[in-house]
Amino acid sequence: MNAKLEAGLSPRTVKHLRDTLRNALNVAMKWNLVVRNAAALVNPPRREKQPVRAFTPEEAHQFLETIRGHRLESLFSVTLSLGLRQGEALGLQWSDVDLENGMLNVRQQLQRIDGPLRLVELKTAKSRRTIRSTPGRHFGSRCAFRQAGR
Repeated sequence: MNAKLEAGLSPRTVKHLRDTLRNALNVAMKWNLVVRNAAALVNPPRREKQPVRAFTPEEAHQFLETIRGHRLESLFSVTLSLGLRQGEALGLQWSDVDLENGMLNVRQQLQRIDGPLRLVELKTAKSRRTIRSTPGRHFGSRCAFRQAGR
């Protein structure tokens, strides 16, 4: 694994290699071809989390101009304005939107689980939140939003 990392492969790719070898050796153990699975004794390399880099105001403006007229413009605009994660944005339903009061409830997320897409609960209670639009604006406009109670 160290040689693969030094050769420039990512930690994730090296982990996949280890997992493939471990699975193959598990089969070999079942067939009594090997006594133990040495790959199972080795810890996979740690994946370094990449820091999230937010758009600068100029980049956000350029992004909004680029998506103008796209069929998903509203989804992209709301996601950017509210800072929603992809699964949260795709998990929104009309029942989560209150246009009269300018409120949006983030209650669930869309995830691919064993093939099909499914709506699932958010991982933490803190992720469930209500977001209120700024006074005088509504969700369809390109404006800043703030979380209710903040």
